[in-house]
Amino acid sequence: AIMNDIVKYYDDEARALEDEIIRLLPIHDRDKESAEQEKLTFLFHSHQKITVSLNNILDILFVYIKVGSYSDEELNTYVIKRIRNNVVFLNNILYFLSLKNQEIELKSSSEVQKLYENYLLRLTTVLYDINRELAAIPRE
Repeated sequence: AIMNDIVKYYDDEARALEDEIIRLLPIHDRDKESAEQEKLTFLFHSHQKITVSLNNILDILFVYIKVGSYSDEELNTYVIKRIRNNVVFLNNILYFLSLKNQEIELKSSSEVQKLYENYLLRLTTVLYDINRELAAIPRE
């Protein structure tokens, strides 16, 4: 289910958001001191970290499924811990994105602000789903 949540996020949302970030970067790059540029650059760098972490989770799950050794307790523990570590990192990135959203206030009509809020909403949704799935797995 976690794998499906991430793939759905990429297919339905993340690619379009990334395209919009890349489209807006050169527009706002002209004024290095603008709030829009600062917020957009922070979002871009955060997006790169988020993408790496989500890909790490997908890689872990893909290898786990390929190995198919679901009764190996040591492997199960390792996989769950690796996924949880990545999810903790993603939750922290979401927190910092939220803080930056409060720190740098833009007009609600700003393209950058709309993109930022949409990104926060989509990321919050996928992380909610992933956290819910992880919570269903018993802890040791």
